[in-house]
Amino acid sequence: MSVATRPVARVLLAVALLPEAVERLPEPEFRRFAGVETPVLALDPRPASAVEMVAAALERV
Repeated sequence: MSVATRPVARVLLAVALLPEAVERLPEPEFRRFAGVETPVLALDPRPASAVEMVAAALERV
């Protein structure tokens, strides 16, 4: 299957998957990717709401 690709992508959010629950309102965290400060969402991926949490975070970026 042939699929069109792009040589460059804009990274809006990094998600750090953690094996334990994360505090409700943690301090904002950022990581540098290719010289660009990118927000990091720390997340326990086990709850069913994890996907919605990522979607909500992307809407706010």
